[in-house]
Amino acid sequence: MTKEIHLPQPRTRKPPNYWNEETIETEAAKVVLSGNLSERALRRQGHQDLLMAIIRKYPGRLTGLKEKLGIKVEHKPGGYWTSERIEAEVRELKSEGVKISKTGLYKIERSDLAAAIYSYYPGSWKELRKKMKIKGPVEHGFWTDDRIVSEAKKYVANGQLNQRVLKEAGQQNLSDSIIRLYPGGFTGLRLKLGINSGRKDKYWNVETIEADVKKLLPALGKLTQTSLYVIGRQDLVSAVTNHYPGGFQALQENLGVARRREPNYWVPENIEKEAAEFLATHHELSFKSLKRERAFSLANAIAEKFPGGMKALQEKFAIERAKKYDYWDADTVLQEAKVFLEKFGSLAIKDLDAQNRTDLEGAIRNHYPGGFIQLRKDLNYHGPDKQKGIESANAQIEALLKD
Repeated sequence: MTKEIHLPQPRTRKPPNYWNEETIETEAAKVVLSGNLSERALRRQGHQDLLMAIIRKYPGRLTGLKEKLGIKVEHKPGGYWTSERIEAEVRELKSEGVKISKTGLYKIERSDLAAAIYSYYPGSWKELRKKMKIKGPVEHGFWTDDRIVSEAKKYVANGQLNQRVLKEAGQQNLSDSIIRLYPGGFTGLRLKLGINSGRKDKYWNVETIEADVKKLLPALGKLTQTSLYVIGRQDLVSAVTNHYPGGFQALQENLGVARRREPNYWVPENIEKEAAEFLATHHELSFKSLKRERAFSLANAIAEKFPGGMKALQEKFAIERAKKYDYWDADTVLQEAKVFLEKFGSLAIKDLDAQNRTDLEGAIRNHYPGGFIQLRKDLNYHGPDKQKGIESANAQIEALLKD
């Protein structure tokens, strides 16, 4: 089956002077309905225009916007970021193998630390790199053919030069540059340096593939393309794919390595069983959560082989489905708000958030003419304090009328 590739949808360019506090809040509320509101999430979803508008024009930037939309924000106390604390946190992340750069910190969602280095560390990033001996970003044009050859000579190990050797030496930048920039990649570079790759013509056959895999199995634990890629054995992946009759499936069977699932495993009964296990573990079940946890096989099975698909499965487990953006119009907003008001006695934003109804909050802002103010008028709701006063006054009037 051909794997589908989902390309980002082209975005409509906003007209000049479009961005102000109101339009920023409106667009951000739409984003919250389908994901979270962070720098990383906005960049990944293609909302760079909104992110730049927040940074340039919104009071308090992302923090101020989150507070306005009722999203919980964790505040660092005044004086929290000192030079010592920044160095300690950077040192800890370095020991865990995290790349200390703006991009590296954004990847692990530590934009707070990246901002602290920029704003609170004396001399900013430049001085921090000097003091803690952190390599800075490589300038454009740094990796010339001559420099690649010169650097690669330092890391030839036991007559070998490949991605695994450089990865173990912590030279991922050099490895990437050889692949992207050097003519012929690793093969061309090995020829230039007179290094024998160690593989003679027609080296790979059934016996040599099985021998190599058997040596690796105790450490691998399972035999998959991914597990071989992780240890840098792309050559073996290619060999199994191109030179082993039947590919990975036949190799797994011949070596007695149990496949994760047998052919024709995905029948409704097994899909329901695995979906129940996923739900028990992750407390949610949707295509979004399945993809986030990399349960792609289960996601495909639900879409293609479970009668009624995800909707039927969610109904079977009594899971309330998320409202689609086109679900909302003025009438549905009014109806759902009325039900919420009758149940909880409030239409305050904090109470909507407390009941995890950010979907309804966003719908009120985006789909109800006049927003919260008009909706409260239409439902004759005046806020919790005024509402109590009105109810008390009405009760007194009714008592007087009875007398």
